[in-house]
Formats: sequence, structure tokens, C-alpha cells
Amino acid sequence: MACILVVDDHLPTRELLRALFEYHGHRVLLAADGPEALVLAGTDAPDLVFADIVMPAMDGFSFVQLLRAHTHCTTAPVVMMSASLLADKAARLARRSGAIDYIAKPFEPEAVLAKAQALLGAQQAA
Repeated sequence: MACILVVDDHLPTRELLRALFEYHGHRVLLAADGPEALVLAGTDAPDLVFADIVMPAMDGFSFVQLLRAHTHCTTAPVVMMSASLLADKAARLARRSGAIDYIAKPFEPEAVLAKAQALLGAQQAA
């Protein structure tokens, strides 16, 4: 059972990902913005992070950079999500900020689950 942190200002997205991951046996931490997520990550290191790019208070790029610099969560894979940026540009920016991958919204829940399982499996194999 992995701990997955979901950071998104859109409540329905948070709840969808919570239900999806919990149904498959994972523990899920939810945050509505970057500052809240940093607090959660500082006290309960997640194994995997899904973070929205466009959020109030702190964008996803800044969140990932602070996550890597100021918590003990320096190696957990981060997947960024967004509906508002061009996919190619968003994927490049996500990787530059320290994320491992990018998912465009709206997304297929099965694709998100497959990506999570692949990343968690790769992390366990390392």
C-alpha cells in the first residue's frame, strides 16, 4: 500500500483520484493548494504525488521545486496535471520543475491508475 498525495484546487478531481486510489488499496492525502500539500508532505512523506499546475496561492511548478528543496520528499515521483496548458509545453515545463511526467485533463481514470502503478512499481524495483 502506497501513500499518494493529490494536490488540486478542484474538489471533484481530488475526490475522483481519492476514490480511484483508495479503491486500489492506497492511502491518499488530499490538499487544495501547494502550501497545504507542503505541510502534508513534510509530516507524512508520500510515495507518489499528483499535482495540478494551475492553483491559487502557488502554482504546481513552484510547489514541486519547494517540495524537492524543503521536505524529506526528494525522490517521490511527481506527475503534474493541467487542463489549461498545451500538452507539449506543459510536459516540458513539468519536467524542468522536477516532475517525472504530465497528464492532460480531462483524463481517463484507468490511464491515471496505470501510470501510478507503473511509477510505484518502478520505485519499488529501484
